[in-house]
Amino acid sequence: EFAPDGTLWVPTVIEPSTIEALIPGHVDDALANVSLQGEVLRRIPVSQIFLDNGERGLLLGFSASTDNIHLNDIDPVFRDIGEMKVGDLILSMRNNSTVAAFRPSDGRLIWVKTGPWLHQHDPAILPDGRISIFSNEHVTDHTIAGGVNRAYLFDPSSGTISEPYREVFVSAQIKLESEGRLRIPRNGDAFVEEQNYGRILRISANAVRWTYVNRVQDGSV
Repeated sequence: EFAPDGTLWVPTVIEPSTIEALIPGHVDDALANVSLQGEVLRRIPVSQIFLDNGERGLLLGFSASTDNIHLNDIDPVFRDIGEMKVGDLILSMRNNSTVAAFRPSDGRLIWVKTGPWLHQHDPAILPDGRISIFSNEHVTDHTIAGGVNRAYLFDPSSGTISEPYREVFVSAQIKLESEGRLRIPRNGDAFVEEQNYGRILRISANAVRWTYVNRVQDGSV
């Protein structure tokens, strides 16, 4: 994603791991700040962000996983809103179901929220400061809690969470095991992208406005 200064923030993995001695085989997810000329300006391990901010449980509170972070999105903040300032980053860590706001200028976590989403993707900042989050609700292989995905709106300033599209997600049977994107334009509709099935939808809080499925001639997605 583009940052306000015109550089890019890109999820990456550091090899060898910076905390190999602490968690052997650990997948060392990191944030990379990259210039448009391809120069890596900075790498910040997510593990170090957690340790420096007193969130060791999000790193070490797993008994059998070496992929307990799985950074899948970095969303830069383009205007001051609530506690978040220009240049802050919204981070999505899939495998511990955590979304956080991080300030790379001083290494501080502004806020951290784990769940109620499960194995989420694509948090995005709405104009009013809320964060939209696509929750895959993934529990185990081929198991989705409740049978469908969910779309959450989280307000970091108040801690409130809402699900305005819940009934439509059920009626449209939106149920990705992985991936997924959610975008909410100013009129309150939502665009949902189902990569697993080659389907995009535009929905309101009450109905599916339209869908499109990308199929080839033999009928496969």
